[in-house]
Amino acid sequence: MTPAPQFGLSTIGQIAVTVKDIGRAVDFYRDQLGMRFLFQATGMAFFDCGGVRLLLGLPEANQERSARLFTSRSKIFRRPPMR
Repeated sequence: MTPAPQFGLSTIGQIAVTVKDIGRAVDFYRDQLGMRFLFQATGMAFFDCGGVRLLLGLPEANQERSARLFTSRSKIFRRPPMR
């Protein structure tokens, strides 16, 4: 009998976090936390966190706040909504 594959995370490449206000979030992560700002696009901002990219983005329609982890194998792990 073949053993079932075991779950395991590989290297995390990006973490996505939804925010209500991109401008305030950029100010906080850059100026208060000292994270290295990479670039900003419409509704999104990107930071470097020791080789892991942090994506701050506005929520999509009807989306609650959430956080997503993107591994180097492109699998997505979604955290339950924050209340």
